[in-house]
Amino acid sequence: MPPYEITWSGGVWDPLTQELMETSVSGNYTAFVNDQYGLANGCPPIAFSLDPIVFFEFGISDFSLYSTNSDFCGVYSIGDPINFQNNSSGDIVNFTWNFGDGSPPISGVDTTSHIYNQPGTYTIELTLEDMYGCLDIFSETIKVTKGYEIILPTAFTPNRDGINETIRPVFNCITTLKMSIYDTFGSELYQETGKTIYGWDGTIDGNPAENGNYIIVVVAETSNGEVIELNGPITLIK
Repeated sequence: MPPYEITWSGGVWDPLTQELMETSVSGNYTAFVNDQYGLANGCPPIAFSLDPIVFFEFGISDFSLYSTNSDFCGVYSIGDPINFQNNSSGDIVNFTWNFGDGSPPISGVDTTSHIYNQPGTYTIELTLEDMYGCLDIFSETIKVTKGYEIILPTAFTPNRDGINETIRPVFNCITTLKMSIYDTFGSELYQETGKTIYGWDGTIDGNPAENGNYIIVVVAETSNGEVIELNGPITLIK
């Protein structure tokens, strides 16, 4: 016999709308219901136990990435596997990687790697779906290069004015480099090898070399073992 009186074991409810209980805490809840006959005769309410109320955590997408070349010199390289780690949180039912280069997406793998074969700028996306059917996307844009840089100079002025006194290549992401200087007849005049190159100061056996043209030859090795060979003309000007 209505109206009924409903009370709850927890949560928040309005006495005017007793059928509605609100809570933000997972757990077991019971609704206690009595009708007008029960109230009039002092009968206890009937307990209706709900199935455990479970609140799922919204999914938040996140990932980290690294590669051998990026750890070595901060540059992502073609041909060098880039490793990805899913760091997302929440109650997730599915997630998909998209590497931004037209390759097929990968789903359901927390740790994966990908190789880019062409230099360019790529946006990686990790899209996840949580228990509520909501989607969350985390993305990061990276620049992929050939993985190294070597610039050969073309001239220097070893005239003891403190400016441009030596000649050497500018390079980055190289594990070791050998620089050789030759005259135009093919005779080697100078050689230097190492991770740091100080450069040729324009002398031969301690004596100043003549103005003119020479050849610089560079052999370098990258972090992934690739050997790079470059050469070009240089001019000595006093």
